[in-house]
Amino acid sequence: TWISILAGFVFSILPWTFPVSRLLFGHTIFLLLFILSCFFIFKMLDTNKIIFAILAGVFLALTMYSTQAARPAVLFFLCSMALSLSKLAIKRLRLLIPMLITFVLFIIPIILVFFSHPEVFTARFNAISIFHRSGKLTEIIHHIFSRYSEYFNPFYLFFAGDPNIVHCIPGYSELFIFLFPLILIGLW
Repeated sequence: TWISILAGFVFSILPWTFPVSRLLFGHTIFLLLFILSCFFIFKMLDTNKIIFAILAGVFLALTMYSTQAARPAVLFFLCSMALSLSKLAIKRLRLLIPMLITFVLFIIPIILVFFSHPEVFTARFNAISIFHRSGKLTEIIHHIFSRYSEYFNPFYLFFAGDPNIVHCIPGYSELFIFLFPLILIGLW
């Protein structure tokens, strides 16, 4: 338990905890809703109660509204769950049908937008994609490695930090220098 207390303490004093929590609010909601949907799916499979199937469908659908990344993640989760639990799904078909009906009813607005304006679903990807800006493979690979090396540069991590004040508190780095030995131990 002492390592949990130490990890909680380090997390509480890191200078980027608060800015990141503000930036990733949608992803925090995504994680919460996804965990709740998984909880209700397992509860449904364990207890055979329809209320848990309906709640699982509701929370899976709400998860799709949280972030752009949630939409393919939920669909991938449903497909992989169907493949891995196919024998159990056949036995619990009377529970899966209400879950899927509830899920589809709640995502009708997403379905309507998908068929009327499909470009909305790729707009964010096209705006931030490095593949969209440069056509040559060598430029793309160079860009990926240069950004990767910039981000994991020890000077950036322990001394300078991000100059954008949205991502970092001014005057602080991304990590404290006393965390360096702990990071090395973790990598070892």
